[in-house]
Amino acid sequence: MGLARQSILAAAVCLASAAFTAEAAPLKWTLTDVTSFGSSITGSFVYDADTDTYSHINITTSSGSVIPGGSWNTLAIDPKYPPSFFVQFVDTTGSDQSGANTLGLMFYYSLTNAGGTVNLFATYQGSCLTASCGTLGVYPGDPTPGFNPNVTGYVVASAIPEPASLSVLAAGAGAIFLTRKRRTRRVASA
Repeated sequence: MGLARQSILAAAVCLASAAFTAEAAPLKWTLTDVTSFGSSITGSFVYDADTDTYSHINITTSSGSVIPGGSWNTLAIDPKYPPSFFVQFVDTTGSDQSGANTLGLMFYYSLTNAGGTVNLFATYQGSCLTASCGTLGVYPGDPTPGFNPNVTGYVVASAIPEPASLSVLAAGAGAIFLTRKRRTRRVASA
């Protein structure tokens, strides 16, 4: 088999392996044009639909008429709804979430590992009245008692390269390099 055919075959195997491995991987979801009560909500999180878990949370809000400005990097211990279409953050890292601010995002459709774009349906905001944030206190001046359906924006998914995929890709690239190097040595010694 010629060098060109070997290189093409190795590249095809690497790409196919990487695509297959990433098929059911968790996705990074990025907030886009999200506003609620004059607050801009930006950032991203990773959601794995296979395990119904969130990670790598990095959400920031600007101060608006109801929602305070700040960073939201922790999940509420006792969220109100199923994880696939609702995520609830708090602005504390402590195990007792009493008194912490909470911000929930509700999606029109369930998040999946297939990706895409999903509009936001509502925000859920207030303060945690219990250690697990299972009961919500309404912010003063909140005209929607903790649930705002007048939200704009959406989340967009992007793939996260998995270490296994990167390893397969690196191994394939290394095989191509060694094959070319061996071919160059043969031509040079002839």
